[in-house]
Amino acid sequence: MNNFLTLDGLLERRKPIASGTASPIGARPIANLTRSWMQPITKFLCHHLGQLRDSTSFKFSVGLATPTQPSNKVKKLIRDRLELDDDDIVLYSRESRFNAFASCMDGDVVLYKEDDMTLKAGKVQLHVDVNGIPITMIEEFDAIRREVELCSSTWRSRGETSYVFIETSNIRETVIYSKLPDDMYNILMPIEYR
Repeated sequence: MNNFLTLDGLLERRKPIASGTASPIGARPIANLTRSWMQPITKFLCHHLGQLRDSTSFKFSVGLATPTQPSNKVKKLIRDRLELDDDDIVLYSRESRFNAFASCMDGDVVLYKEDDMTLKAGKVQLHVDVNGIPITMIEEFDAIRREVELCSSTWRSRGETSYVFIETSNIRETVIYSKLPDDMYNILMPIEYR
């Protein structure tokens, strides 16, 4: 009875555990069996720890997580709204990193700053990269009220006519929200924005 343990492409043969009574000649003691189980994990752990020495470890740049070619529909939308030429390079992704430690996806509600440093909220519609510049299309919200004692704020969506493009690096935070009636959103404000 031979069993095989696979761990990310590493094939390790393990022997059956010997019973408590008689053990066949040549059977390994339990201590050796435990060490053989640890070998694949140790190899992978050492490999990943070795990668930490690389100068690019934990240096995440702002931009698309997994860039791909956009569909023709998305490409046409981007080219029309941003008035791009045919030779402009457009890439698309569902997820984009907006700083070294955080990312957001299509459908997330985010807080972002405009050029005049005004804090706004909106819902992410899509992430694109145009000629190396990460851009996010957001459905803008209007602030209705701020409830300081509840650490939340209420916003109303402007609808499809309010889609704006911002640089992805202007996004400050992905927020927790609840959808209310009449296209309204209740947002739990992060500590630094309360």
